[in-house]
Amino acid sequence: MVPVSVMFGRAPGREKGEVNPPLRMLNGVQKFFAISWLGRDSFVRFSPSVSLRRMADEHGTDKIIAQKLARVARMHFARQRLAAVGPRLPARQDLFNKLLASKAIARAVEDEARSKKISHEKAQQNAIALMEEIAANFSYEMIRLTDRILGFTWNRLYQGINVHNAERVRQLAHDGHEIVYVPCHRSHMDYLLLSYVLYHQGLVPPHIAAGINLNFWPAGPIFRRLGAFFIRRTFKGNKLYSTVFREYLGELFSRGYSVEYFVEGGAFAYRTFVRSENRHAVDDHPGYAARRYPPDYVSAYLHRL
Repeated sequence: MVPVSVMFGRAPGREKGEVNPPLRMLNGVQKFFAISWLGRDSFVRFSPSVSLRRMADEHGTDKIIAQKLARVARMHFARQRLAAVGPRLPARQDLFNKLLASKAIARAVEDEARSKKISHEKAQQNAIALMEEIAANFSYEMIRLTDRILGFTWNRLYQGINVHNAERVRQLAHDGHEIVYVPCHRSHMDYLLLSYVLYHQGLVPPHIAAGINLNFWPAGPIFRRLGAFFIRRTFKGNKLYSTVFREYLGELFSRGYSVEYFVEGGAFAYRTFVRSENRHAVDDHPGYAARRYPPDYVSAYLHRL
């Protein structure tokens, strides 16, 4: 028996919205319209074969065993879907409200109000403004549109794209690991190419740490919808900013999103973040602490011939 996952489209959906086609059962009419609209974005994944004879010999053939195997199969397909489409996306305002409710940000807001002698409401507005500045606004429709544009572009720039070791990354995603991609960074093509390759390998494009200098119109809103979150050049002397960023990053990991950052960026503040006490604060994030695995760092070398 060969387990096969069939997904119509790759949209993860919203936490408070309707479940999207990849995540629910469809009848015949719904499948027709899903294929009509999402046909080019449909995805089929074959899993390793399973010997029913060996399973019967080892575990028996009674009804209880069959029910257990059915549960295992459901878990397997759920993991396949999660690796391909990612967790459901929170509404932006709901995410901000959750961050504001965290103890760390609440303390930072109080410190901000006290140190700057402003009202608590004003300090809270400052925290929300920082969230607006930092947070990504992931959009599946923007991913689909950009995929078409990049496919057209790569076909004219390159003779082909060779990908190595993608199966190892897929297995990490299937097993529930949080993944941090650490590619080389010689041009803006690098992060576009990496996200494009991951998407076509059946993996979720990562949230990308981007320098604040890229947050200008119209590039900033587009990058946000492609998964970029923005970082200032330094966190020094701004406790509220560093706390908001730390809690946001911890929330990304706790929800199971992959992240991409560039260690070669000359003005990139993330290096300061990961080597200080902030790194431990992310590890101690309430949601992240409950995760099954620590993040796996995946280096990616992009070599253009």
